[in-house]
Amino acid sequence: ISVSADSILNYQKLSEASEYSEISNLTQEIVNSVNGFYERKLAKLPRKVTSEDIDFSKAIKIYGIDIVDTSYLYTNSKEKLLEGLEKDGYDWELPIDIDGTKIIVGILKVRLISKDKEHLFSEKELERNKREAGQWHVRSWCFEPTCTDYISKINNIVAASKTPIEKSDVVFAIGYPNFGTISAIVMSEDTVDYFVPVFKPFAVDVSDDTTNLSAIQKYNSQISENSVFAYSDIIELLKAIPPQPNTGELSAGASSVQRENPLRQNINYAFLIFGCISFFSLITVAFKTNMKRQK
Repeated sequence: ISVSADSILNYQKLSEASEYSEISNLTQEIVNSVNGFYERKLAKLPRKVTSEDIDFSKAIKIYGIDIVDTSYLYTNSKEKLLEGLEKDGYDWELPIDIDGTKIIVGILKVRLISKDKEHLFSEKELERNKREAGQWHVRSWCFEPTCTDYISKINNIVAASKTPIEKSDVVFAIGYPNFGTISAIVMSEDTVDYFVPVFKPFAVDVSDDTTNLSAIQKYNSQISENSVFAYSDIIELLKAIPPQPNTGELSAGASSVQRENPLRQNINYAFLIFGCISFFSLITVAFKTNMKRQK
């Protein structure tokens, strides 16, 4: 690449999304939620967050792939792939820098709790869920050292790989069959050209029911810390091996894209997830107590 990756890779912007106005009005909710961790000493922050720290231009759109129907992934058509991703849905992650300390806040669209899950929630929680269903709210958090700057990581991988990528659009997706981490899909004007895992992927095991040994061998031979796969090779790989169940908890950031587990998206107090599991019980109790005080 003769120019820097960040000058040729175009990432989706929140300012161009229909939900920009609604999400940009969540500044105080973001500030209050992050400072809740600071005040309870559940996260090592140099100071409290202020509204001046919030920069929505840094928000990252992350699609969540529904494993029920992944047929649209088997195409190199940009239009068809984006259509399928949009249908499956997405969330936004907002990186925040507090004097050098990284935070990622997950902003999710609240889903209505299904009838068969209502018995798991209190009346007050169900009422709140009905009020907020369809709205965007802060629902996940992540603090250093578990945060990952996806855009910088992809820029570095592309530059290190020396893949001859021209000016391209890039989208992030989580839930690709057989890939356990978030990945970037690089697209030119009409086609899907490259697939870039944010983290080094694992090799695929060969089994007796393998249908395309050469596709798997080709994929395995290209795995490195800076893997950039031709999307055509990924299509062949997906065809060669049966999809594995997707847990929906695959990101190393704050993303809570969980299409198969609506309970985790509709919960009314904080879950520090994806690398922050050690705080799980403590944070759950603390934030549920806080939510009750606010009410």
